[in-house]
Amino acid sequence: MRLKVASRLAIGDYSRYPISNPQSLRSYAVAITAISGGRSASSVEPLPAGCQRSRGNCVTSIYSGFKDFWKFLKLFKLMFWATPIEGGYQVTLDGPISPFVKATTRYGRQLAAFLPALLLSDRWQMRATVRPPKADQTLRYHLDHTAQLASHFKRSGEFDSRLESDFAAEFQAKFGDERGAWQLTREDEVILLGDTVMIPDFAFTHKEDGRRALVELVGYWHPDYLERKVAKVRAANRSDLILLIYEGVNLSRERLQDTPAQVLYFKSKPVLKEVLEMVERAAL
Repeated sequence: MRLKVASRLAIGDYSRYPISNPQSLRSYAVAITAISGGRSASSVEPLPAGCQRSRGNCVTSIYSGFKDFWKFLKLFKLMFWATPIEGGYQVTLDGPISPFVKATTRYGRQLAAFLPALLLSDRWQMRATVRPPKADQTLRYHLDHTAQLASHFKRSGEFDSRLESDFAAEFQAKFGDERGAWQLTREDEVILLGDTVMIPDFAFTHKEDGRRALVELVGYWHPDYLERKVAKVRAANRSDLILLIYEGVNLSRERLQDTPAQVLYFKSKPVLKEVLEMVERAAL
């Protein structure tokens, strides 16, 4: 599918850089290296031809699809700094001219390859500053979810496991809609942990007072997975985080004693009555 890119440039003479040639998103991802330090394709559409160096970082705002956003951020090994904003997160991506980047061309291509992942979110925006080689002023580049683009990346499934999908389905059947005091949402909060993040599987929000508790299901047994999980739980240091742990995994309560997280073990599936009792105690 060949799409027209909706973009905006401000400051400077934009009329010298006509936008005319539609491109597929894959070509767009290559062309976008114009803001990330690489050479642009001859038919660059979203940026003026000749803009080949970023003069600053790329600032993105993301309001949904957090799991996929950080999955691709990790995949392409980009450096970032994230802060919460109303309804989402502002994530500043280091550009290839950052003093922390050594291989500028390779990093620029990785940034270009990552950018289509933004389109997996229903609401997002990106801002960057570019400067044509012979220009005496910079241009501000903007792109957001109103652009008529579709990523070649695939969205992750709603659930990562049968355990998660069954948990959500049972809650909906017993306490969903207007039947309970709590609303269950899927992966709607990101716990920022420096150079990594933790995205709990579920969040419970009280319908009247707004209190919230986060829930993480632990049913996978691999030692490396458990080690990473425990490290993130310790780093999160959240008393409103509840771990629902399958008894068959090798994760004893003693290994979690130095964390404020709440722990509840289950044999075959979490017991919702017990989960909601713990949610009531832990929610902030």
